[in-house]
Amino acid sequence: MQCVRCSHQLPPRADRCLRCFALNPQNAPGPLSMPLHDSGPARPVKVRISEPTAKPIAVSFSEVIDAGDIDLRDTVTEPEEKPELGPGQGPGLGQGPGPEPRRTSLSAGPISRLLAWSIDAALLCALLAAHLYGATLLVDTPYPLEALSSQLPLWAALAACLAVAYSWLFTALSARTPGMALAGQRLETLRGGAPGLAAALVRALLSLLSAPGVFGFLLALFDSRGQTLHDKLCGCVVVISPPDA
Repeated sequence: MQCVRCSHQLPPRADRCLRCFALNPQNAPGPLSMPLHDSGPARPVKVRISEPTAKPIAVSFSEVIDAGDIDLRDTVTEPEEKPELGPGQGPGLGQGPGPEPRRTSLSAGPISRLLAWSIDAALLCALLAAHLYGATLLVDTPYPLEALSSQLPLWAALAACLAVAYSWLFTALSARTPGMALAGQRLETLRGGAPGLAAALVRALLSLLSAPGVFGFLLALFDSRGQTLHDKLCGCVVVISPPDA
């Protein structure tokens, strides 16, 4: 078998000539039935793509609202006014006392405390002096001072009882002693409000611990809250009283 182009001898069943790389005559394409010719530019083909039609969705409304019937003022809500909270009130404190509500009252200053103590001490001394004078009238002796000095422990116990009764009575009735009232002060608990009858008695008894050396009272002059030793033990504080209180 020879190549149709260069007449080169080809091996049997060769696909291509090894010299000119022409196709084997048996694999060469046959003659065209129709001659090729240029017929000009191809005409545009119109293609129409049909979109799938979606099934309509049935929607029913029970009520039809006209936009003209809606008043925009009805949709605007004004913020609610929060009620003013008094002392000892706040979130979570309506059912009972909380851990320690914020107090708006100011603690009494050192000068105010000294003024109140001076007035109360003067009244207690006058009350004790009245008892001593009554005792001298009852004792028939030419030396009343010697008789009184011989009973100093008794008179010290009487002074302590008078101080406890003085503090308990006025604190339980009005949450202030006469000296505190003249100095514009009142007594409050740390939870707010005046102390009760039992709390006033406990505070009056604990004040005896502050009496030796008046150290417990002087503590109020350096404390940030102005509390004495017995005020700290019973959870009370002396605050400035407003004029209308």
